Amino acid sequence: MTPKSEQKVSDPFSRDAFSRNSIRDALKRFHNASQLAEHPLAALSFIIVDGPAMHRGLLLRDALRAGIESLRPQHNPSGSPDFGEKRWRPYIILSEQYLANRKPDYLADALGLVRGTFHQEQARALELLGNHLREREAQAPSTKPAANNDMTLVLASAAPFLAPSRPAHRLVGRDGVLSALKQHLIAGHSVALQGLPGAGKTALAIELANDPDLRERFCDGVLWIGLGRGHSQSSGPDTLALLSVWMNALIEAHDPAPNIREAARFIHTAIGNRRVLLVMDDAWASEPALAFKLGGPQCAHLLTTRLPAVAIDFAGAYVIKVNELDAAASAQLLQQHVPNLQPANLQTLSTASGGLPLSLTLMGRFLRKASHAGQPRRLQQALQQLAQRDARLNLSQPDELLARRPGWDDDTPLSLLNVIRNSEEMLSEEARLVWQALALFEPKPNSFSEEAALAVCARTNVNVDDSVDPVDADLSALDELVDAGLVEVDASGRYALHQTICDYARSRPRPLSRGERGAEHPSPPGRGAGGEGRMTAYYANFMQQHRTHYTLIETETTNILRALELAHQHEHQHDLIRMAIAFYTFASTRGLYDTIAVHLNRALTAAQSIEHQSLLPGVLLNLGWLARKRGEARKALALFEQGFAHAEAANDSESQSALLLGLATVCNDLSEHQRAREFGQRGLALADTTAGNREITTMLLIELALISSHINQAEAYDFLMESVKLARETGDQRLMSTALAGMGITSFWKGECDEGERYLREGMALSQAIGFTEMHGLTLALQAWVDANRGDYERADMLAEESLRITQVVQFTEAIFAAHLAQGTADLHRGKLAEAEQHLQEGLRLARQVDQRESMGWLLGMLARVAMQAGDWVRAEQTAQEGLQVARSAQHAEMMSPLLAVLGQIAAHENKHAEAARNFDEAMQHARATQFPWLVCYTQHARGEWLLMQGELAKAQSAFEEARSIAEKLGAKELLSKAMQGIKTISGKN
Repeated sequence: MTPKSEQKVSDPFSRDAFSRNSIRDALKRFHNASQLAEHPLAALSFIIVDGPAMHRGLLLRDALRAGIESLRPQHNPSGSPDFGEKRWRPYIILSEQYLANRKPDYLADALGLVRGTFHQEQARALELLGNHLREREAQAPSTKPAANNDMTLVLASAAPFLAPSRPAHRLVGRDGVLSALKQHLIAGHSVALQGLPGAGKTALAIELANDPDLRERFCDGVLWIGLGRGHSQSSGPDTLALLSVWMNALIEAHDPAPNIREAARFIHTAIGNRRVLLVMDDAWASEPALAFKLGGPQCAHLLTTRLPAVAIDFAGAYVIKVNELDAAASAQLLQQHVPNLQPANLQTLSTASGGLPLSLTLMGRFLRKASHAGQPRRLQQALQQLAQRDARLNLSQPDELLARRPGWDDDTPLSLLNVIRNSEEMLSEEARLVWQALALFEPKPNSFSEEAALAVCARTNVNVDDSVDPVDADLSALDELVDAGLVEVDASGRYALHQTICDYARSRPRPLSRGERGAEHPSPPGRGAGGEGRMTAYYANFMQQHRTHYTLIETETTNILRALELAHQHEHQHDLIRMAIAFYTFASTRGLYDTIAVHLNRALTAAQSIEHQSLLPGVLLNLGWLARKRGEARKALALFEQGFAHAEAANDSESQSALLLGLATVCNDLSEHQRAREFGQRGLALADTTAGNREITTMLLIELALISSHINQAEAYDFLMESVKLARETGDQRLMSTALAGMGITSFWKGECDEGERYLREGMALSQAIGFTEMHGLTLALQAWVDANRGDYERADMLAEESLRITQVVQFTEAIFAAHLAQGTADLHRGKLAEAEQHLQEGLRLARQVDQRESMGWLLGMLARVAMQAGDWVRAEQTAQEGLQVARSAQHAEMMSPLLAVLGQIAAHENKHAEAARNFDEAMQHARATQFPWLVCYTQHARGEWLLMQGELAKAQSAFEEARSIAEKLGAKELLSKAMQGIKTISGKN
């Protein structure tokens, strides 16, 4: 018996079937296909009635959606809805209320309608939709057309779900990318996940396919297929067979599709406007991937691939790079498998894996098996095994059937080796050779330039067609590796290899080049072992060319250290020596003393052979500077002398002048000023005869200025002026920053404080710009000391702290002393005696360790003033006497003056006025001889207080007036305040 509802519809002009109430009832069921199948409209003749009930509901849903689409204004059928235009109202009301589930009140407000008008417009829209369905029913044939060659589509009643289930361990470190992916897929985009083999692309896809929000959005099913490379590189995946999998899931009964195009058409038709998520896993080519990009506007597509080009072809702008996990997430993933692993082991394994999820998972499973019985020995053995590269690559585990890699044989285990080998097999022979050569570089986070890559991969001894340009061939091979996803390129164009990719390449036997096939002779040095020689030669030349370009060298430091190690291992002695000599300058500015010492000592051994003795002076020179930086002055002196003897015997003028600079510097450190001056003058005369040796000339002028500062201040100033001029002419920013620092502090001592600050700030900016860490730290400390003496205590603290932060890393002692002195001075002037004591004692401790007498003298003088201000006169005298002894041994007049003034104050306090007079007289004699107004100002202030105690008001007045006049000019707030207080006291007595 025919149902009552179907009897009504049998008449195509039946009013009840297409009434407003009937249409409204159908729209209310829109999101439930089962309920739609029970509605009278599901029996319309243009809807198939002999299929499953669910299918009738889906077809009615499509008919309703098409009807609503027909309500778009004819003048703009594809445009965006205009809520302000009346002609859009029917479409907006029905699509927003019933398809997007918007509330009527919301829509009324959005359309700017009162409630009564909105209901009228809603009724009109429902009538229009009913009319559309009535007209379509009227036009439908009364009987089904005769069967043709098209397949009869009988859709499956249940929504298909073909994705693998979630694994036991949950994803970590992927919250951000998962959130972005969900948004793209909900919006209906086609998205591609691209990344390294084992980066976790498939794991992300599985997580998304099982996500509740996406399952709700794509309520009509999830289609999943694994593409893979197929069983041979040429054949690729069996696309027709894979499409049949989806056909079987979507269509209950169908004939076999004759070809790929027909299969795709049937699937596309079957999906129609249904909400389906389509996932294509592990695509290796664009054409097979695009064959599965099916379905209507309610679908979304997700692709995983290791190949960037395939990802771009499929998803365009919606390509998401799947990166490795960071250290925290790597440790978290390992702990899911082995919860009690020690932090040190977690860090080691995370580094070895490079954050690759597959590697971490395989290691975690391996360790879980080793630890399940609770035997520490077995876990320790497993950890030792994982320290081996080959062991990590060969780790394998069985996997669930649905999670197995597409295209793999059933007996192929899941391992890093097999996963990466899958990529290797698609490479040309030349790309494999280039890959192995690039594996000489350290893996990420290290990177290398294209120039370096081409140098290491140079095809000098590979037999190729003469018509092929060698550089172009290597560039093509490099591009092939990038396209295969095995070599990464950053935004600046630098290349990098992941840890596991690098491990794999280093583990593989070197393939034969074209010229070696069938040859009986040994492999030529063009590839493999020859790459080490090309790498060491390239970086030796690079360092000699860019020795003082610190920012550039910073980028290449890891590669340079790798080249140094390879040069030592493979006995490329000439390159080792050249690199070690050139790298010293940069390494010393970064505090890499232990690192460069290893390479310099290896270079020394190599340079002692007859073949490389011409390079010996350069090695000894740098070893001497290294010893000096470590406070080993006598050792430095011996190394410089040894180097000078070799340079003199070889008639090497340039090396001689450089070594004389070293001898002058160390003798000045040892307070042997006359000898230091002689070495400096000899070096300057020799450097002047050497064409283009302006660097050594400038450094000798700076050193002679430091030496002369103890003997002849005017001459010292002239030396510095000449050094600044010469440094500016060379354009060498490193020399300029050094000369400007010397000029700045000397100008300050001379009382030209504003000019001195300009010099210091210019030098500070230059040293910071080029990454000259040592000089930048020293200039900061010098400026902090100036600020402390001029009363800007907050800035002094800030600059001194910044100086310590920088220089303590590189252990540049001269800057560390100066920074502690500046902070101690600032704290003393503010009355923070405990803090001042702490800074000054720490500086003194370090100065004693390296026997830096000048720094010791200044620090002892300030400590004596701290003790004196604290009322500890005994300690103040002992400290000042020790400082004076150091100053006298160093013949340092400007250091003796304030120490004698302090001893004069102490003697005055003890009523030893004759001794006080002698100390003040000698202090003033040294102060005026140096022509440094700071020393005159301090000594006159201290002397004025003593004269005031003696009642000699006129002499005291004169002393305070001179101190006030100088302090005003210098901007020395503390000294000016004390001088003014003394003048005020005298005025009160008069």
